[in-house]
Amino acid sequence: MQYQRHTKSRDLRVKPVRKLVVWSRLRQLTIIFHMGLFSLFGGIFTPFHAAVADSTVIPAFIDPSDGANLSSRWFAREIEAAFLDLGLRLTDPRTATTNTARPALANGSGRLFDQLSAALKSQKQAGLLIETNLSPVENDRVLPTVRITALPSGRLVSSVASLDVAQDVSRDELRVAALSLARRATRQMQDNSRDLAWSNGAPWAGDEYMVTMTIENFNGCQQNYILEEMETEFPGFVAIDLVDASQSHYASYTYRTTAKQQRLTKWLHIFFIEHQMVPGQDFTILYHNKKLRLILENGAKFGTVCITM
Repeated sequence: MQYQRHTKSRDLRVKPVRKLVVWSRLRQLTIIFHMGLFSLFGGIFTPFHAAVADSTVIPAFIDPSDGANLSSRWFAREIEAAFLDLGLRLTDPRTATTNTARPALANGSGRLFDQLSAALKSQKQAGLLIETNLSPVENDRVLPTVRITALPSGRLVSSVASLDVAQDVSRDELRVAALSLARRATRQMQDNSRDLAWSNGAPWAGDEYMVTMTIENFNGCQQNYILEEMETEFPGFVAIDLVDASQSHYASYTYRTTAKQQRLTKWLHIFFIEHQMVPGQDFTILYHNKKLRLILENGAKFGTVCITM
């Protein structure tokens, strides 16, 4: 069944663990090569920008689950860069605690939550605690996750998981996971923490506009999967309307959003790359004059999406 019309939801969605995926070595190298090109030319690389000081913005703190593990440190760093690119500036936890000589991260997430909550309560402030984790799953793989809790209330405002990756994951793969998770977490915070001034502004956002979007060569199940992701996980979503679905592998929609065009196409690239697809080989994204085309090339596999057993 095709999407008919969808408007913005404000329910917190905690994604279940998706089916395990094993990338072939050749496909890994090809995707990493393309990620390197995107980084070189500014496609998916998320550079640090100086945040504008604003006393009304609540502090956000990051807590990696295992600071001694190189992959965990890489992942936390990529999450920090991805959130900064979306307008969320992270603060060193030691700046909020009374004992600045001892890093609060060494005490574990539960202890850190208590320390930060006590410090913020004394200052009559609110904040956010961002916990990153690479959770072990089967077949020597790990699941990148992000959990965001409001301080000092303890209210969960976002919980998202990526596709699983190998334990010896490359930093490029962690960057893709981080970009995807930060985007999805931002959407959840947008829906579930409107009472918290957590951003200096949204560099990804602009005025609402409408895009005419066609999804080509994807079957109906895959089309719905893409639309669900864009509806529930993309910041700035307003509505989707079906225009034409007279063919099984071609459909046209109108998509209304406040996300800038460059961010929208970037998020779509990351979404497909996360599903083991190579830009230009497995999929093509074209955008011109508010017309967006998502094209599946050469009968490529869309990860494990809609594969019947």
